Amino acid sequence: MASADVKLRLDGPTRIVFAHAPLSAAWFTLIGVGFTWACWRFIPIEEGIVRWVFVGFCSLFVVVGVFGIFWRHELDIDLTRRRARTVRGFWPAPKHSDRGLDEADGIWLTMDYRSSGSKKKRKVPWWFVSLKFPGEKKGTRIFVSRDETEGFKKWEHYAERLQIDAVDATGKEPQRKSWETLDEKLASPGREDQPVRAPTPPSGTVIRTRSNRGWKEVLLPAPGFSGGLVFLVMFGGAFAAFG
Repeated sequence: MASADVKLRLDGPTRIVFAHAPLSAAWFTLIGVGFTWACWRFIPIEEGIVRWVFVGFCSLFVVVGVFGIFWRHELDIDLTRRRARTVRGFWPAPKHSDRGLDEADGIWLTMDYRSSGSKKKRKVPWWFVSLKFPGEKKGTRIFVSRDETEGFKKWEHYAERLQIDAVDATGKEPQRKSWETLDEKLASPGREDQPVRAPTPPSGTVIRTRSNRGWKEVLLPAPGFSGGLVFLVMFGGAFAAFG
């Protein structure tokens, strides 16, 4: 499984806010406490080591949840001032940073294989959209999806909203593209569009123009006797009989 570092909390015309949700960690902690109490209460004393193994395992949920409650991670983007304020670290002393969007290394799209969570334990591709600044290895993951199309859409969307470069790192080498050219047609630079070449219609085809909105209707000839088709069927049938 995979998840984003932060989730979208506000998407306004001049401000975008992503933040970690401590409330989710609180629920995680409560579930861990409940399982720990159940193991201690309902597993008989006589089981000895088995009881302590279950209690210890469930206690890990509590520990992870507590860390999540005190963890702070927020990305506040001011589109008017073109600034990105980041808060990251454990309460009560998280680290603060305030950088310009023009300093960013771009919106990065990456792909990685993670466990599907099924019983077969097979790995499936996940697409990650991240905002990276110089010196950061992975940046801040703001969107994660198993849907490739959705991943590319969000990648282009945030590059255009933030007006910074879009970097496609799903291949062998990262491909950088300006946000202003994301809507251009996928064609070779400097190459004129080639005319569409439709195959020649079969003999007997009739093209009629309708009166409404200039639509055209193509009527193909009715299928008739084909000697070649009969030969192929008979030839194949002979081999099938001996097979």
